[in-house]
Amino acid sequence: MNKVNDLQFSLKGSSFIVPMLALALFAFIPIDVQIYIILTLFFYIILWGLSFEQSEKFKLIVFAGFTLRIILIFVDEYLGSVLQEQSDQILYNMEANIILDNIKNNSPLFYNVFPGFGVKSYSFIMSMIYKVFGPVPILPRLLNVFLNVWSGILLYKISRELFEKSKIALLSMTLFMFWPSNWAFTSYALRDSMIIFLSFLLIVSFIDIVKNKPNFHNVLMFVLIYTASTLLRNQNSYLYIVMFLFYGMYLFFKSKVVKFYKLLLLLGILLLLLVVYLKFKLYIDLVLAYPFVAQPLRVEGGSAYLVNVEMNNYWDVFKYSPIRFFYFTFGPFLWNVRTIFQLFSALESVALFVVFLGFIQYFRKYKVAKNENLQMFIVIFCLVGLMANAIVDSNFGTAIRHRLNYTSFFFVFFSVYIQNFKIRWIS
Repeated sequence: MNKVNDLQFSLKGSSFIVPMLALALFAFIPIDVQIYIILTLFFYIILWGLSFEQSEKFKLIVFAGFTLRIILIFVDEYLGSVLQEQSDQILYNMEANIILDNIKNNSPLFYNVFPGFGVKSYSFIMSMIYKVFGPVPILPRLLNVFLNVWSGILLYKISRELFEKSKIALLSMTLFMFWPSNWAFTSYALRDSMIIFLSFLLIVSFIDIVKNKPNFHNVLMFVLIYTASTLLRNQNSYLYIVMFLFYGMYLFFKSKVVKFYKLLLLLGILLLLLVVYLKFKLYIDLVLAYPFVAQPLRVEGGSAYLVNVEMNNYWDVFKYSPIRFFYFTFGPFLWNVRTIFQLFSALESVALFVVFLGFIQYFRKYKVAKNENLQMFIVIFCLVGLMANAIVDSNFGTAIRHRLNYTSFFFVFFSVYIQNFKIRWIS
């Protein structure tokens, strides 16, 4: 009997000692690592809440995806670089510290800050993180990986709204979570994770409006998300409007309205666009000239492509668009490989091309019926977004990051196409 009591006392004592030892060890960890651990646990709790009503497989994908990312950024930040350095990450961090100095010195907030609007917006977010927690560079990266995993959950939701099958949604989310360039590039202190998150959130909000009819709440949410997205990348303000215009025209010309009225509306739209162009010619010309200004700046670095292709007028833009689309969406290619990182990227691009073929096959093999209009909106969102970015970008490193916002939706349609294959783990 005494032995049993001694054992119970020993167990109680050890259960008390272990947490105390953990706290003692925690106290000797550098303060920045302490903050990292606490915020990581906080994000785990949020992800648990977002996954609470989902299946065990759903939770496994989410927590495995997040764990992979937090290990990657911790190792890269504290134990030695495993990711290639990104010049944009250095720029954002530098600008964030300038903003902090401006606040401290009572100077204008963006004094001496890089003039780009998106740079200012993201650098300001980083500066606010540093103001609260101190200048700990890993914290913006931690926020990014959290938002990227949340984006995977949003992609799952979008897939369920389109196809209403958990098997398809789980496979889509799995591809997104473990796609190498996705978890690698969104582990930097770059704005891409936030842009992807806001884009997916915008689509979820749009689907809510279409399925549940517009009301004050969902329209307000849509406007706020759209505004936040355009603050991070102001080109999206024009790009998303073009996408919705294309979608609106698709719905109208697909409707049962008499062809004469359709042609009449088309002429009316063209006339309206002409009037708007003449009234705001100087401003619109600046927007339309963006490819000619931005494209030469992107042809730099060892991963530049189509360096000899110059676009001097709108005919050049039209003429080179197909080849630029192919390079932007499916590059780098095996014949472009110069480093081990480019080799991995090229192999991933081959896989992406296979996914794209599945995306195409879905529309060839299956009769689109339910949610056809929403599916077409996603297609328009993907293709218009890819083409718009392809016209400007001429660097594989930038292209891989910028295309993630659109190619991620290939996973959804690819998952539908291969749903009849035996994927036992997902079934």
